[in-house]
Amino acid sequence: DDENVINVTNAYTPDNNDLSITKKLVAMHGADITDAKDDTFTFTVTAGQGVDTSKLNGKTFTASQEGKEDQAVTFTKGSATVTVTGEGTVTIKDLPLGNYQVGEDESSVAKELSGGYFTGSLVTEDKYDPNLTATKAGTVEIQNIYEAYKTLTIKKVVTGEMGTADDYFDFKVTGNNDAEFTLKDDQRPSTQEYSFKLNNDGSITLTHLKQGDTVTVAEKVDKGYTNKGIAVASKALIAPTDEGPGDYTIGNAKIDIRIPNTSEVDLGTVTF
Repeated sequence: DDENVINVTNAYTPDNNDLSITKKLVAMHGADITDAKDDTFTFTVTAGQGVDTSKLNGKTFTASQEGKEDQAVTFTKGSATVTVTGEGTVTIKDLPLGNYQVGEDESSVAKELSGGYFTGSLVTEDKYDPNLTATKAGTVEIQNIYEAYKTLTIKKVVTGEMGTADDYFDFKVTGNNDAEFTLKDDQRPSTQEYSFKLNNDGSITLTHLKQGDTVTVAEKVDKGYTNKGIAVASKALIAPTDEGPGDYTIGNAKIDIRIPNTSEVDLGTVTF
């Protein structure tokens, strides 16, 4: 006798999915971010709306990043930490479905590099609130933005018949603890109070300047000469406390220099 066969298919809806966190490093205006390529960035993942925490707390999940050892991620009170090394993506596998909040621990982000500095983060994809569904894994991409340091040259020009090339003039830089400059032997300060000294056509270059900073450069005028003013490469360098005429010349021996938000790394020369 012919038999009637009934095939029964059971369809199961998955109750878990993956969460991927991608770290990207963005260099602005030629910033050198080599130092950050091997940094370890730490993230906190917290259960949000719709997550069954009974399937989460006390449980350990595997997190994988290509080329790195797997991490064991254990949740306590709905939260756990996971890391990304350099630029890359870490994926926590088989989490319970629902919304998760992802936050970066900024203490794990190096604020100062040899060739640039950290200015902030940009979040793409699902923002900081990725949603895991049965048909869609959660993704979040966090970009760290690094800006190039600015440089500024300070130069001394002597005119008239009284001065000679052997006359040195004392200068002081204040207001920016990160400002760096290299001195030649003949530019060493003559007193502890002053930062450097220059003769006619002498110059030094300040480095490690950041946009938004203000640096004060002052010349010690005590050699019986008249200061003719300070010529600035761009009016954008003049802090709001100084009002210069159209040729950007300040009629004194001190200037507050504002480091502008510009794509230019070399800010030019300030001439005393």
